[in-house]
Amino acid sequence: MLQPDNALRVRMDHYADGHIESWHSHRQGQWLYAQSGMVRVYIDNAIWTLPPLRALWLPPTKGHEVRAIGTVNMASVYLEPEQVPSHLARHGVFNVSAMVDVLLNNLLIEQNEPASVRRQMMADLLLHEVCAAPHAPDLALPMPQERRLRRLCEALMLDPANSDGLELWGDRVGASARTIVRLFRDETGLSFGQWRDQMRVSDALIRLARKEPVHSIARQLGYHSSSAFIAMFRKVSGFSPSQAIR
Repeated sequence: MLQPDNALRVRMDHYADGHIESWHSHRQGQWLYAQSGMVRVYIDNAIWTLPPLRALWLPPTKGHEVRAIGTVNMASVYLEPEQVPSHLARHGVFNVSAMVDVLLNNLLIEQNEPASVRRQMMADLLLHEVCAAPHAPDLALPMPQERRLRRLCEALMLDPANSDGLELWGDRVGASARTIVRLFRDETGLSFGQWRDQMRVSDALIRLARKEPVHSIARQLGYHSSSAFIAMFRKVSGFSPSQAIR
């Protein structure tokens, strides 16, 4: 782990498929992303599935759990609390630029070298690039706490191709369709349809990381054509399935 003069630190972790970094937090803020493979991060009552070069920012002391999907090279930039700008007071998802990737890799290469002006300039530029990174579509999958809705959501995650309507789900969990509509909005901020699409994108990202073909993923998620699945995926995520893998 590198610690330049400005106290910004960088790190690279290598994880096998299925590896879990159990619930923990850091004194510093952490800007993490997968250079290869994907990571799934659990925070509070939501799940983030991050394809390569989509970073998740975690403010100082924010508890989280990380799970590797595929073989993962996970890069992290740690910021001291006094370095964190006000607009990063909350967690969020950001695009990782090619410059960030190059700077971080070069700092890692030079981590055992004596302090130098060049190294300090790279660290300063990396800090600037991280703090100025543009937001990316937030693919968080919010998980409800209400018992009936939680049961519904967990059942859908086990059967993502399911296309049953609210009336059928209401009968199964013991709530009216109107109640389910209200609970989804109150508990997740999404409609039932939006949550199901978000869940399917999250599921698809895992399958993509495991090199499953798009036509197979589309079928397993309940789509009769690859084009319909790709259109939904792009609408929700802002990028195509082919852009989600590296």
